[in-house]
Amino acid sequence: MREIARRFVSGLGISARLDHRLRFHPAALRWRLALRDAVASPVKTLKRAIRPVSDDDLLRRWAEPANLLEDWDERTRAMAGMIPNGAVVIEFGAGRMILKDILGPDCVYQGSDLVARDASTIVCDLNQSLPKLRFKCSHAVFSGVLEYIRDTRRLVGFLSQEVEYVVASYTPLENLRSLAVRYNNGWVSHLTQEEFIQLFSDGGFVLEKSIGWRDQIIFVFRNDRRFPGAGFASLFAGVAS
Repeated sequence: MREIARRFVSGLGISARLDHRLRFHPAALRWRLALRDAVASPVKTLKRAIRPVSDDDLLRRWAEPANLLEDWDERTRAMAGMIPNGAVVIEFGAGRMILKDILGPDCVYQGSDLVARDASTIVCDLNQSLPKLRFKCSHAVFSGVLEYIRDTRRLVGFLSQEVEYVVASYTPLENLRSLAVRYNNGWVSHLTQEEFIQLFSDGGFVLEKSIGWRDQIIFVFRNDRRFPGAGFASLFAGVAS
């Protein structure tokens, strides 16, 4: 029975081992939620376990402009307020590229997405090959993106070599506990807030700021390995605002 349960959870893409560590948070939380959702919605849970969201599914979804909601613009404005004027910004999952129009006048903007949003877009799938950036960026922005990334640790390792700051939104597991809803959203990442912050810490980033937005949290991480001690004020001192 123990082995059957372990295989069931593994099929759902949940990183939990059925040993003594299941008694502890956060793996135990994922285990309990998986079982709860399996009991409450067995058909939906089984369907998602058999056919998890694929990269092609995500490509078709985000290629459709109707799926880029104006309701998310409020989040984009909140994130823009965390980026100083004069920053060189790359936005992954650029969508309607609203950020470009609300950054400070001296900012440089580069968009990247699964499909071209304009002629300058860096087209890439972060679940496959990571991009070669055309110029050095101070800030990488992820607005509603990281829930769809299968190997966030690999992405953080890439960012640690490329940027000084990461401004990212994320919905931690404790803020939205229904795995059925998360699967239905197409999400493949189900980290707790503690795990999310630790993942960036392991990559050399320090959490500088975080604010809540609905059931999400917007984080600002500073790259402390390549740019130790640099904060917003010191890094951009003298830049016109």
